Order: sequence, then C-alpha cells, then structure tokens
Amino acid sequence: MKNICSIFVLLTILTVEIFSQSQQSKTIYGFISDSLTGEKLSYVTVTVEKSIVDIRSNQYSYYTVTTNEPLPIKIKFSRYGYNPLVIVVHDTNQTIQRNVSLLSRTFEMPEVLVEGMSNEILLEKHSFGLSTMQIESFKKTPSIGGEMDILKGMQHLAGVLPGQEFSTELHIRGGEQSENTILLDDMPLYNVGHLFGFFSVFNGDVLQEVELFKGAIPANYGGKLSSVLRVTQKEGNKEKFKTQGGISMLTSRLFVEGPISDIGSFLLAGRRTYLDPVLEIAASNEADNFSLYFYDLNLKTNFTLSATDKIFISGYFGRDNLNMSDLNRLSQPDIYYQLVWGNAGYNVRYLKILSPQIFVSSSIIFSDYRSSFYFGDDDITHSTPSITDLIFSLQTDYFISATSTLQFGLSHTTHSFNFVNDFLKLSTNKKMQFLISSKETRGFVSITSYIDEVIRINLGMNVGYFSSGNYIETDPRLSLTYFLNPHQAVNISYTRMHQFIHLFASVDIFSPSNLYYPSTNIVPPENSHQWSLGYTSKFDNGFLGRGNYAFTNEIYYKTINQLPYFKYGSSSISNAEIQSDDVSLGIGLAYGEELSLQFENGRTTINAALTISRTMRKFDNRNNGEAFPANFDRLVQSNILYNYQINQNWNLGAEFVLATGQPFSIPQHLYRLGEFIIDYGRLNSYRSPIYNRLDISATYKFLWIGGSWDLFLSVYNVYNYPNRFFIRYYEGRSTMQSSSIGIIPTVGVNFKF
Repeated sequence: MKNICSIFVLLTILTVEIFSQSQQSKTIYGFISDSLTGEKLSYVTVTVEKSIVDIRSNQYSYYTVTTNEPLPIKIKFSRYGYNPLVIVVHDTNQTIQRNVSLLSRTFEMPEVLVEGMSNEILLEKHSFGLSTMQIESFKKTPSIGGEMDILKGMQHLAGVLPGQEFSTELHIRGGEQSENTILLDDMPLYNVGHLFGFFSVFNGDVLQEVELFKGAIPANYGGKLSSVLRVTQKEGNKEKFKTQGGISMLTSRLFVEGPISDIGSFLLAGRRTYLDPVLEIAASNEADNFSLYFYDLNLKTNFTLSATDKIFISGYFGRDNLNMSDLNRLSQPDIYYQLVWGNAGYNVRYLKILSPQIFVSSSIIFSDYRSSFYFGDDDITHSTPSITDLIFSLQTDYFISATSTLQFGLSHTTHSFNFVNDFLKLSTNKKMQFLISSKETRGFVSITSYIDEVIRINLGMNVGYFSSGNYIETDPRLSLTYFLNPHQAVNISYTRMHQFIHLFASVDIFSPSNLYYPSTNIVPPENSHQWSLGYTSKFDNGFLGRGNYAFTNEIYYKTINQLPYFKYGSSSISNAEIQSDDVSLGIGLAYGEELSLQFENGRTTINAALTISRTMRKFDNRNNGEAFPANFDRLVQSNILYNYQINQNWNLGAEFVLATGQPFSIPQHLYRLGEFIIDYGRLNSYRSPIYNRLDISATYKFLWIGGSWDLFLSVYNVYNYPNRFFIRYYEGRSTMQSSSIGIIPTVGVNFKF
C-alpha cells in the first residue's frame, strides 16, 4: 500500500509541474499517413528543432506538439523505412492542425552509407523491453513454403524462446504460451496456431506493424504475466484499388484493398492450405476419408466522419478442420473422427479529437475461441471447450506539454467459459457440462515525462477486478531512462502483473482442446514481479565496417507466484468443477541476459540475438518438492539473420540458429497397481542435444503482365541436421529413438497488381 501511495504522490507532483510548463505555448497536431497509400502510420518520431526530446505519435497515428519556440517552428517526422520530412510552421494561431504524409523509402543501389538511418534504428524504437518489427523485415526471412510467419519471426528476438520445432509458441522471459496477451487490432486471440501450431493465424499480407512488449509493459495492458504482442492490420489503400497474393506448395492467398469514395478504405483477404488432397492420397491405404486444412479471412474498413471523428471496423475468422473416417486398420469401418477449432472476432473502434491535446478512443470488441472434437459412429459423442469475450473499452491520451503525456482508461470484459464433454457416457452414461461467466473490470493511469531532457520517467498503475472470487489486484509500473548522450541510454524498470485466466492443458505440447478456466476461490490469480536493467547504444563504425549499428543489452529477474498445475484426468473432469485436490500451486523463477545487434549499410542487413537464461519451477508435491527446469528452458539461444540485396531483382537471405537442448523426463520404472503408473524420477533431468539449423532463401523480382512478381526458393535445414523433436523410449532398453525434421525445400510465387 505504501508503494501505491508513493506512486500516486509522484503522479500528482509531475502533473502539477506539467501544467505549469504548458502555459503560453503553441500546439501543432494532426494525423500522419503513408503518402502512397493514405494509410495511417503509428509511432512516428516527431522532433522540434533545438529540442532533443522525441515525441511519438500514438498507436492511431495521432500526434501533438506543444512548444514555446518562436516562429518559424521546424518539426521533423521520421520513421524506419520512410524518408524523413521537415515541415515549417509560420502560422500565428495558438492551435494548428497539420496532417502529414511520409514517403516510403524505395530501394536504391547505394554505394555509400545512408546517413541518418542509425537514428531510426535506435531512437525511433527506443522503449526498453519493446521490440517493434516492420512487416517488410519478416518478408526477407527464410520460411517454409514462403509463408511469412510473424510468430516464427518473433522467435529470432532476444528473450524469446521457441517451443517444439515448427511450433509458433512464444516463451518470453520464463513465461508459458498462455501467459502472453496476443492482440489483432486489439481483439484478444487465445489460440494463434493453425495445423497444430505449424502456421500462425496471422496472414502477413494484411499486417502493418508488430510490437512485442517483454518488459516495462505499459499500464494500459493487463491480464497476462509475460508479454503483450500487439499486431496491427493495414487500413486499406485510400488512393487506388490493389490486389496481391501468393501461391506456394502449401498455401494460397489473395488480398484486395481500395478506397471507399473519398471517405474511407477497405481490405479483404483470404488464405487456405491445400494439404487435404495430398494427405488423402498419401493415406488412401488406411482411410477412405482423411483431410487436414485451415482457412482464414481478414476484413477491415474505416470511415472519416469529420476532421475530428473516425470509425474503424476490423474482423477475423479462422478455422482448422481434421477429418478421419473408415479407418480399416482399427477394424471399425464406421467410426468417424472430426476436430474443428478456430478464432473469430471483431472490433468497432471510434476515434475522437476532443481538443488538440485530448485524443479519445473507444471500442466494442468481440472475441471467440472454440474447438469441437467429434467421435463415434451413429451415436456421436463430442467435446467442445470454448471461451468468449465481450469487451467495452475507453482510453484517453492527454498531451499536456511538449515533454509530458497522460493516459488513462477503463475496460469491462464479460468472459464466458463453456465446456461440454459427453465422452464419459461411453462408460458412465453421464454427460459433463459447465458454463461460467466472469466479469473483469480494469482501470489504468499512466504518465510519461521528460526531466531536463535527459531523464524520461513513466509511472503507471493498472487495477483489475475479477468477479469469480471477488479479486481486486493492483499492478504498478515504473520505467526510468537516462540518456547519457544522444547515442547512449540506460534504463531500469519494474513491472507487476496478475493473470485471472488459466490454461488447463492436457499435454505439454499444443492441443486445440486445451481448456481455459477462470480464477476462483480454489484457483487464485497468478502474479509476477519483473525487474530489468538495460543499456542501448548506436554507432556508425564497428567490426563489420562502416554502417549503422544499434546494440542493446538487457538483464532481467522475474518471480512468478500462485503458478497452477492441473492434474489432468482427476476429479476435475468428472465433476465439471475444479476441486482443491485437482490443482497444486507453485512458484517460478526466470532470469537472464539478452543481447542484440543490428547492422545496416544499404545492401546488407544483419540482426543477431543472444539469450542466456534459466527458467525454473517448484511445487511442493512435484519432483519431491525440488526445483526443476521448465519444459521450454534453454540455457543459450542464438539467432543470426542475414539479408543481402544484390540488385533491384535479386535478394538473398539466411538464418542460423544455435541453441542448447530442451529438458525432458525419461520413465525410470513402470508399475501396475490396478492401473499403470509411470515413475519419471527427477523431472526434466535430461536434455536433448544441441540444436542447430541453417535456412536460406533467394527471391527474384520481376515485372510481368502489368504486375510485380516475386519468385522465391526457400530451403529449411540446408545441411539436413537431425535435430530431435520427438523421442520414443522403450521399456527395458537403454537407447532412445528420436525423430527429426530434415531438409525441406519449397518454391512459390507472390504477386501484386
């Protein structure tokens, strides 16, 4: 309580100081967009001449500059991938609206260093604990089937550990996959994997920007322990109609965008795999009907109602479908199996400029995840876990002065947890079903301010109420950055988080039938405390020669409390309600160091990341009460991405991954006391061998029949290294049999009209 009171006292002092600075000043405000497409650009760096303080446009591309500088006022706008723009303001009015358009930087054959790019690499994304990646950078990364996957791209970042090979799981600073808040246009997604995690649900053609908060998480986010992944869709081209898509060995995509008169724009995209006919042919000896595929649809439209009013509508729908029937090898020709799962959601957002200093956004959001498993012949049984959210949110950005911004907001979410399972009727003639409705209300306040232009402080508080169990939790946030000089900075931050929704997983790997369950009097909210210390620097001459360098080093220490472990198969399944004996609570510990280096000199781009970390778990009734490594723990994870632009037609890419193995348990004894009991001994006391892999890609760009075409070749695991991803253990034998994924070449073509 003392810490909470101290934060509010500091907020009050800062607010009084800010108001005193804001008198007798001039305000310039407006929106920032792409000059070619008319789409809005978020997080653009805005700098007033003679000031070293950088202001950033918000996530909706709105900016406000308040300054006491005499006329004329020069303001610089810069964003990575765009040419910097300087405007000169001569207007004598107290408030001036200036909408700004930036020109995308097209490829040229530079023979010398592109000056100024270093600032963009480092300073524009200068929030510690935040990784912002442009979509174009993902497109240059080698990928299976040429299908750009942002979640696998995120696995290249320092502090992000992957799950199993090919998986889209993200384990961030010691967190489980279910501890990540994943948002698509602010719609929460609970399951982000297609084809059991082989692909992600994000269609790269429709995406504009990706942000990952690992530490110093802003106060407007709450509800999950580890991270926030915010994915933003494009708005649609406001200038002309355009079509693009792609055809590869695994998927096909089509994307259409264009203006709606002169008041808005739209986009519509679809994607589908065609693995089902291939798999059906391959499995024809065992099944008369076998198919596995996914599809998804993306929609977004926006309308400008006036100079101060805008409305956006976003939507997503995706489904996976696995069908098997007439399995001859089971001697049950009439048995039918079907597994269907997917996400659906929409967001209706209204933006309003109340004054040059006050920007308001409000949303109505619907999100639904469900899976259905059907089994049987004439009398089909089924299991259908689902979670549905209905969210109302309101947020206000108050640009108080040139050096300070105040944010505050409220949100209210109705969670509906539904689970039906009538498999039990096969043996007990009983059916299990429950429906739980929980209310979650959150409020937050956050203030960011510069002190003497060398210290940036962010103070915030997120307060959450959860109706199931009547929990009220407070999560303070603190981030303090000190600029040593224009090229170097250090940061210290503290983040506290609470999580009210838990994942009831039947297995350690991805399963679409996993069950989400709310906090109750028996299962309390999880909570975490994270401290981090970071240093970042930019320079233009290093061991790779002259170029633009950006180096970041962060260390973190994180504790997790009330970590639940659900005993799958216990009375929680038969009674449709988790009992005290069904769950045990433990603690987690994660700590490590994250190093990253970016290099760019025009033709060549290199991104290197190194993570040295440990993630431990401890439960009183597991592993004899001793701590053990988490399933995804890796001591060392390193990634190097290389891209070389040969000329305007050819581009080469490569990725090298080197990591220590993941921990696993091996059965030590097998007992039969009415039922089989497996003794694993010490949990996760073994590790798989060192993991390493090299992927390469080549892309040839050309013009044909009025469009732009990309012909690509991508090779996964070039030297066919046998990395273990599945291990079979045979009782009585001293050896293990492992499965691995070898070399996978793919070809395809992308097009734009």
